[in-house]
Amino acid sequence: ATIPDQSLKDDLCQLISRMHYCLGKKKNVCLDHLRAKISVKNIEYSKVDDRIFRQTVQALFDDSSLQITYHSPYSAKTSTRDIRPLHLMHYMGSWHLLAWCSTGRGIRDFSLARIRSLFPSAQRIDPPEDLPSIKEYVRRYFGIMQGNESIEITLRFSPMAAAWVSEQIWHPQQQTTREANGSLLLRFSAVDFREVVKKILSHGADVQVVSPPQLRKLVGEEVRKMVGLYPENDEISPD
Repeated sequence: ATIPDQSLKDDLCQLISRMHYCLGKKKNVCLDHLRAKISVKNIEYSKVDDRIFRQTVQALFDDSSLQITYHSPYSAKTSTRDIRPLHLMHYMGSWHLLAWCSTGRGIRDFSLARIRSLFPSAQRIDPPEDLPSIKEYVRRYFGIMQGNESIEITLRFSPMAAAWVSEQIWHPQQQTTREANGSLLLRFSAVDFREVVKKILSHGADVQVVSPPQLRKLVGEEVRKMVGLYPENDEISPD
């Protein structure tokens, strides 16, 4: 499910078999054999059209431009853009294309699942020569949301959650501090709170936002909305 294009899966199968043969192993190896040994389980992954995935990969390696029709669930708008693909990344069950957008005059993130149509662009798009390293760009802040101004976030995890969270990497430059009562302070930078709020809520009452105040407010508002869905006198209706 991670690679939606069956033809690419077949090519990968041939590559694995060729590498296995070069290592002196005469037995053919394919993805079906690997599935018995190694597995990755994806949940809540986004569906991607095979053709869109294939043409995106082709444009990426051909250094060619694309014209896409893109729908944003946040603004509920659909727009047509000419872009130059720069980097394809699989992030938390979804394929994301980082590209130079001629409309926005900057690097933008496009989820492949939200691309409605895709064609070769009639215009040649050349990103600026001083474009930052894309690998560094995706490493800079928490999550997929990127930007220029970052805000430091500090979270406090309960002693019960501290051991589990201490095994996780939320950000390459994160800082952790153990408190006397066993709680864990986690610090990292982000430029957008949307993903952070979802991540915080997934830990329930085992995490508290220490700073910044605007993130505390967002999480508090979301929690109060959730409480409204489950009042104390709520009764379960019989089936």
